[in-house]
Amino acid sequence: MALISLSIPNFVSGVSQQPPSLKPATSVDMMDNCWPSVISGVSKRPPTEFVKNLGTAFTSTAIGSIINRTGVAQFVIIIADGNLRVIDFDGNEKTVNFPYGKQYLQQALDPSSAFKFVNIQDTTFILNKEVTVKADAFGELNGSSYTPDGQVYAYANLPNPATTGLGLVYQLTSTGEYYKNTLQPASSATYSWNKIGDAVSSPTTGDPVVTSLPSSTTPGSKVWLKYTWTSYTPVWNGSYWVPVAVTNTNYTLYQSVQTAAATSAYNYWKLTPINEIVTSLNNGRRNPANEGTVFITNSVANVYYNVYVNNVLKASYLSPKGVDAASSVPGTADIATNVKNLLVSSGYTPNIHNITHYTTATARRGGSTWELHSKLHG
Repeated sequence: MALISLSIPNFVSGVSQQPPSLKPATSVDMMDNCWPSVISGVSKRPPTEFVKNLGTAFTSTAIGSIINRTGVAQFVIIIADGNLRVIDFDGNEKTVNFPYGKQYLQQALDPSSAFKFVNIQDTTFILNKEVTVKADAFGELNGSSYTPDGQVYAYANLPNPATTGLGLVYQLTSTGEYYKNTLQPASSATYSWNKIGDAVSSPTTGDPVVTSLPSSTTPGSKVWLKYTWTSYTPVWNGSYWVPVAVTNTNYTLYQSVQTAAATSAYNYWKLTPINEIVTSLNNGRRNPANEGTVFITNSVANVYYNVYVNNVLKASYLSPKGVDAASSVPGTADIATNVKNLLVSSGYTPNIHNITHYTTATARRGGSTWELHSKLHG
């Protein structure tokens, strides 16, 4: 055989399991502790380096998210035990302010599955899937005439639900939110069937034979699942081929395994909207048949603010021109007041409301400090 001589420029293709006839010349059979790159070629694999111990073990499950804006912001966010921590890539923990408390973080039975993260520029949005988005807006129940069973400042101050009456409602004075002592029912253990080996023509053990897997069982029990089907075999009858039905049967061994353990019933504090606690108050949104909402979102000079009802003009306010101090443009609250007065003169009974929306939390970095926001005001 003649010698083959060729030049291999690099091994940036890494490891390949293709046959030699198909494998690129820049690939190899094995590469240990190497890092192939089209820019720098093959270099040593970057090592794992211990940076810092983040503290004591968590008492609950934890979930984290990485913020990696090279040269701008590199942080690790960790949520566990009803708290949020921010740590830079050097292991230094940052200050996190909680102007609205930590209730949004604490309402999670399993943080590892409850929270989701989305990074958009310099803001990280944190969603707790176990908290229902709600609004305390125009026309909705505000609970002003409801007296809870108790009041505490923050979620951490709530009494032990196990020793507090079931169904009692406490209000957090820091946020106005209501928490109801709720029973989490007990759950039974769950099981599934795992197939053991391939199908055989007849059972090889004395385990029971079934035609469908039982819905209830004990862990470790085994059954043979019997499967019967019909096939057709061509048989020559002397003149032509005719299909003859043949019954086929095989058996597959299955064993039951426990997929979830049984849990005992327990009480916990559930964040509950006021309209689920009290239904006798003025519950629900405005009736669109005879009531509506007008939003004044911007203050603009020399513009008509018109309100139509069933395509009929009922109020029309012209804002000042804004050319001097005497004709300066009022704010949205003043414009709303003028529109309200015009609607009163047309026979309506309007009210002015400030609207507060409750939404997902946002973690925002400002300088060297962080803030977790759970309310957006509009």
